[in-house]
Amino acid sequence: MSDLLSHLQHAKVAQKIDSLSSEAVRQWLTERLNNCHHIAARKTGVSRDLWLEDAAYFAAAIGLIDWSAAAKEDSK
Repeated sequence: MSDLLSHLQHAKVAQKIDSLSSEAVRQWLTERLNNCHHIAARKTGVSRDLWLEDAAYFAAAIGLIDWSAAAKEDSK
C-alpha cells in the first residue's frame, strides 16, 4: 500500500511540475538565488561558501532555462 501511495504522490508532484511555465520556474529559482546571496552576505567561512555553492546551482538552473528558451526560439 505504501508503494502505491508513494507512486501517487510522485505522480502528483510530477503533474504539478509539468503545469509550471518556464517563467514561473525561472522566477522561483531567481528568488532562491537572491535569498542565497542575501544569506551568504551575512555569513563567513565555510558557511558562506556553502550558501554561495547553493547560489551557483540556482544560477546554473536559470542558465539552463534561458538556454532552452533560446534553443526553442532558434528552432522556429
